[in-house]
Amino acid sequence: MDDDAEEFIVAWAKELPEKSSLKLIIHLEASLPSHLSASAIQEAIRNYFNYNVEKLILRNKDLVREGFINLIIGLTFLSICLITAQYILLLGQGTMHLIIHESLIIGGWVAMWRPMQIFLYDRWPIKRTQRLYERLGKIDVSILQKSDSDRAEGNV
Repeated sequence: MDDDAEEFIVAWAKELPEKSSLKLIIHLEASLPSHLSASAIQEAIRNYFNYNVEKLILRNKDLVREGFINLIIGLTFLSICLITAQYILLLGQGTMHLIIHESLIIGGWVAMWRPMQIFLYDRWPIKRTQRLYERLGKIDVSILQKSDSDRAEGNV
C-alpha cells in the first residue's frame, strides 16, 4: 500500500469512535484492470492491515521480553546497590559515607526506570495501534468507478 494512502486511512480511522464500523470507498477514474476485482482489492487492503497487526504483536512480545531482561538486570543492580549501601553505613557515619550510601540507593532505583517505563508506558501505544489495525483489517471496501458516460459528459 502507498505510504500516503496508509497514513490517510489510519489518521481518518483514529478520529472515529472505536466501536464504529469502518468503510473505505475508493473512487477510480478508469475501469479496473480485468485481472482485478473489487473483492480482490478489499482482500488486499484487509490483508495489509492484518499483516501489520501481526508485526505489532511481535513488536509487543519483543518489548515484553526486553522488559523482563531489563527487570532482571535492574533488580540485580538494585540489590547490589542496597546491600553495598548498608555495608557502607557499617563502616561509618561520616559525610562521605552518607553521600556514598544515598548515591548507591538512588543509582539502584534509577536502574529500575527502564523496565518500569516498558511495562507502564511503552506497551500501550503499540496496543492502541494494534487495535486500530485490527479494525482496519475488517474494513468494508467499495470501489466506485467513473462510468464511461460520466467521463464523456465531464461529470464527477
